[in-house]
Amino acid sequence: MLIRNPKAEAQQKTAATTEELVQQLAEQLQEGSAEDCIHLLSSNPSLPADLRKSMLKRMVAESDVRLQQVFMNHLLPGLTAKELHLLLDQLNNDDAGLRSQIIDGLSQVSEDQQRELLFPELKKRLEEGDRDTRILTLNLITWLENPKFLPVVLKLLSQEEDINVCMTALDALPSLKADPELPLLDEIAEKFSDEPYASFALANIRKELAAQKNQDASGKEFLSGNN
Repeated sequence: MLIRNPKAEAQQKTAATTEELVQQLAEQLQEGSAEDCIHLLSSNPSLPADLRKSMLKRMVAESDVRLQQVFMNHLLPGLTAKELHLLLDQLNNDDAGLRSQIIDGLSQVSEDQQRELLFPELKKRLEEGDRDTRILTLNLITWLENPKFLPVVLKLLSQEEDINVCMTALDALPSLKADPELPLLDEIAEKFSDEPYASFALANIRKELAAQKNQDASGKEFLSGNN
């Protein structure tokens, strides 16, 4: 006679129920209205890991900015390298709202996530990406405002031949707290000496970096004077 194991049967039923629930949630994330998805995600702050793929798939096809933001809020905790790669690929998406949500979301990741995920991936894109990828990556680095990215940007500037990429990299320097006396700026001026736009951009960047340096120095003097 077969002896039944109530505990094992209960575990099997629970597993089946969980699997069915995940499938239902995945279908709702893929096919439900924006309002339904927002309600679902707001009611379930911790969703199974299996649903992250469904969220990403819906997010890149979604036009509702509110839902895009909710998706980002759910994806950022526990973000994986593969998920980051997929998000960064969307920086050339035609949907400006989606691009904005991704940039804003990634600018809020923790220091650990920046060091372990963002830095290696962005460095790779600057070194191996095509022209548009390098420009989009530099725009994101500018938004992140993390001086730890400065050496990577300076390395790109020293090797880059495309003027548009170089000008985008120059625009990133103030957000990375670069020194206005960088010898590299003179090298770039010489490299693009035949380009009036480059001379104009370099002059503006030098002024902005110098003003930033003076402001930082004044702030330090003020703080030291009050101690």
